[in-house]
Amino acid sequence: MNTSCVSGFFEENDCSLTPQGELELLSRSQNGVFILYRCQSEGRYYVLKALQPDYRGQQVYEEMLRKEYEIGAALKHPNIREYYDLFEHPLLGNCIRMEWVDGSPLAADAVLPKSVRRRLLSQLLDAVAYMHLHQVIHRDLKPDNILVTRNGQNVKLIDFSLADSDSYSILKASAGTPLYASPEQLEGRKGDCRSDIYSLGVILSEFAENKRQRAVVAKCLRARSEQRYGCVEELRKAYFPSVKNRLLLMLAVLVLILSGVGFILTSRLQEAQSIYQSETIDSIFQQATEMLEEAGESSY
Repeated sequence: MNTSCVSGFFEENDCSLTPQGELELLSRSQNGVFILYRCQSEGRYYVLKALQPDYRGQQVYEEMLRKEYEIGAALKHPNIREYYDLFEHPLLGNCIRMEWVDGSPLAADAVLPKSVRRRLLSQLLDAVAYMHLHQVIHRDLKPDNILVTRNGQNVKLIDFSLADSDSYSILKASAGTPLYASPEQLEGRKGDCRSDIYSLGVILSEFAENKRQRAVVAKCLRARSEQRYGCVEELRKAYFPSVKNRLLLMLAVLVLILSGVGFILTSRLQEAQSIYQSETIDSIFQQATEMLEEAGESSY
């Protein structure tokens, strides 16, 4: 029998490296409220999120933990971290058991093919659109809360500790991370899904590669929420135009070029306007060139 054709493990499986139930500290939240551990149960890794000792048993923080669990558990999407259960741990008190994600934060400076960058951003928009359909606002969208998995390079949206939903009457105070928070969040005013769209604009600003995408980002970042995109789907269509829209754009470019040619033919008899004529034609072809470049870039 040819052993090279037999399936099996290449190395001995040393289970002692990750003892059952052992807690491995991952991080403590910057505001000092939460603490994260990784643990193993029945051959699978999980993340446990608990309150730090000074906050355990305090009603407002226990409610914060429960609210996060209930919001997260209601969201079932391949690009959103799974929330499994809320239970009382003998050492940690009440804690959330969540999916372990082996990945790193989304980074604009990562060396990735354009097709992968587009897929990651598209998955992020999918996750946020799904969340908004369930009346949930994340309120803390930022690269640290958007993981790219090591295996497969897919997006996982995490950390709903500051998330809110209309169905809750508790913990409604404005929240977020200053660098990515919308003006209404920073000013303590009530936000909605357009607050998340502002945060998406900050994130997308690091990825925008052409004039059209930068214009989309600019609309996301408008100070008045009613002047931003009304939903993520509007944002997606503008940032990633469909094949049909690209064909229409290229048709518009062709019309623009033909109009320039027509302008040349009808204007040759007007020698007095020759200088103006040259500048106008140059402008027409410059516009056409820019539109073609953008159409080409949006097709990756």
